[in-house]
Amino acid sequence: MALTKIVQRYIYEKQHPPNCGSQRYLILNKFPGDDAFGLGAIVQRISDYLSVAIQTNSILLYATDTPPGEHFLSENGAPCGRSLDCIFQELSNCSSKAQKGMTSNIQSAFSGEQLDLDVEAFLAKHKYPIPLVFEEALKKIQPDVTREMLKYWWRAQAAAYIMRFNRNTSRRLKQFRLGEDTKQLGIQWDVDGNPRDVNVSFPLPEGTISMHVRHGDKGSEMRLVPFNDYVVRAEKFTAENPLGNWKRAFLSTEDPNVIEQMKTMARITPFSYSGSNSRWTWYWTDIPRLNTGPETQLKEFGNRTDLTIKWVLQLVMAIECDVFVGTRGSGWNRLIDSLRCTWLASCKQPFLEVGFEDDWMGYGP
Repeated sequence: MALTKIVQRYIYEKQHPPNCGSQRYLILNKFPGDDAFGLGAIVQRISDYLSVAIQTNSILLYATDTPPGEHFLSENGAPCGRSLDCIFQELSNCSSKAQKGMTSNIQSAFSGEQLDLDVEAFLAKHKYPIPLVFEEALKKIQPDVTREMLKYWWRAQAAAYIMRFNRNTSRRLKQFRLGEDTKQLGIQWDVDGNPRDVNVSFPLPEGTISMHVRHGDKGSEMRLVPFNDYVVRAEKFTAENPLGNWKRAFLSTEDPNVIEQMKTMARITPFSYSGSNSRWTWYWTDIPRLNTGPETQLKEFGNRTDLTIKWVLQLVMAIECDVFVGTRGSGWNRLIDSLRCTWLASCKQPFLEVGFEDDWMGYGP
């Protein structure tokens, strides 16, 4: 994706100055209704405040008492508290006394060198903030770049920075990916049409298709897309591109019914329209699933930190793939799209949109 290396270095250096003593800080508190947000929505909101910090020559830090996204972390007495710094690398090498003691009615506040700016009013006025330095750089590449693209590009860059895994998360992800505590499962139909279990390689085989089926509580924000629609779209693609793609897919979802449906789905379209091969090979991870919102699942399944890392594993396995089927009406699908374009060189690989146009146009709120 355009300018990624330059932008990631720029953000890192702004957030990691050689001297923390004379800096201005923007402290970010928990969002209103935070517990109802998925991780994609939390990261998207943080990206807006990271933009404000860059534009005001400030360093973005999380509040320590009630940081954004604290519901994704278990209480374990760690120095990071319940901050996203517990699973991702720290936002900054600096800290401020102002991180502690913020009241719940304050969303954000500057410390150090004061600045007369109402950040929430600024964000309400400039709905999709992108640092001006990056907007100008993108317009030199493509003068007629749209506002929607500027917003989506910046949020992808911000997510790539915010979600850099720390050492412990990287270790747990490796354990889970290699089958320790969490099984990776596969099923394949043989030439006689009989299903059999198959191993899940690391990385996933070349040409694997990612399908993230977002159901759960998302129906309050967009029309939910049936699993069959994902499969039909993928089968059409493999038929149109038989030399580079097979019918094999990694499936992620919170909906256990989708997993059960997958286990009986060898194909949908007839053999005459079968494309590169006749039947599907499916891969998935054996993690707890409940067709509800994230907070209900976090309450139900115990260790919040481990479950969050298992969800992040789904994200990592999705971007191991070469083709992506989903809807950008979902924040998790937008994360998949963003990270494949920043962490990996997969941005030119196809993303097959299955959502209703009114739900994904503009690439998120």
